[in-house]
Amino acid sequence: MTYTHKLLIIFIITILTITNVAAGTPAAGAPPAAGTPSTANHYSSVASYISSILPSSPSGWTILSFAQTPGGVISPDEQRENAQISCEETMSLTHGHLRSLADYIVIGSSTLLSDNPRLLPYHIDNGLVPVVLTGRVDEVKDWLNGPTCRMGRKRDCIVTGGTAWGVKKSLDGLKGGGGAKVIVEGGPGTLQRWIDEECWDVVVVTVGGKWWGGEGGRVRMKKGVEGKFFKIGKDVVWVAKNEGGKGGGGGRGLL
Repeated sequence: MTYTHKLLIIFIITILTITNVAAGTPAAGAPPAAGTPSTANHYSSVASYISSILPSSPSGWTILSFAQTPGGVISPDEQRENAQISCEETMSLTHGHLRSLADYIVIGSSTLLSDNPRLLPYHIDNGLVPVVLTGRVDEVKDWLNGPTCRMGRKRDCIVTGGTAWGVKKSLDGLKGGGGAKVIVEGGPGTLQRWIDEECWDVVVVTVGGKWWGGEGGRVRMKKGVEGKFFKIGKDVVWVAKNEGGKGGGGGRGLL
């Protein structure tokens, strides 16, 4: 390779770099803006499919949404702060698009206290109200009022106990004229409660590409459920509709 060829290659690389910066290439590690063309194209097919199978009845709907490892673990022991199972493209689907559709987002107190999540849709303020399902109501309320809580809209947060169906009916009542649109994100114990009570319409499971070490929480279906797979970024997303009825099931993890 001649000296002139080397200079030409360096020049082309420099121009490409400048073009990418000018085009607004996001910084490494920054979450993609949900709904922008570059990210929406990644999940547009799965988003359309989810919309097509959600109930259109006035009673609202419930989506179970969570990520798991290829081994079926939702909260791996090895997982540390700033580590995540999902890639950024699927996070834009679940934490951006799906959250933007819902009225309420439900988590358990263990997830609240261990993960300290913000529970807001990416780049969108749609009035999403957090709901913490717990038997430790006073403890959770004290923590929400503390200085370390990062939750968005924590002053609107509903802290409650009871069954999954009881919570759903209470949220329906708060909506007044229509049913509540609810997304349940975890942890494993909370998800299992909604599964056991058949209190869900659609489940969206992100299967990440890394098999984390150690053990961790899992959920199990009570019956066989037929779903559909989508490839998004480095992950696979599995979507299924609750067709009703009850049956046996089990196995290692949901998938």
